[in-house]
Amino acid sequence: MWAELAPTPGRWRRSVVMGLGTMTALMLAWTLQVPRFSAPIVAFFGLLPSNVCTWRNLLPRLLLTAVGAVASITVAGVLVQLPWLVLLAFFAGVALIA
Repeated sequence: MWAELAPTPGRWRRSVVMGLGTMTALMLAWTLQVPRFSAPIVAFFGLLPSNVCTWRNLLPRLLLTAVGAVASITVAGVLVQLPWLVLLAFFAGVALIA
């Protein structure tokens, strides 16, 4: 534990960036009137140094996120029309997450 907490070069800068990023996410969520605690949590995990996010792979990741959102909204629209599929989708989702 002492090795993890030992001061290293760049630790202060990384801590400030992570703190400002999470606060910016919280303020943005409040501005958009979506006051959920998940916004700073997602920002915090996104800013962790173990995540490899560079400017070069930002655009493909954003595009994949947008495609996934559009696909999930479409699938949700179909599932609302067919309630018996909701149960199958739920079990499939639980199986994938587990």
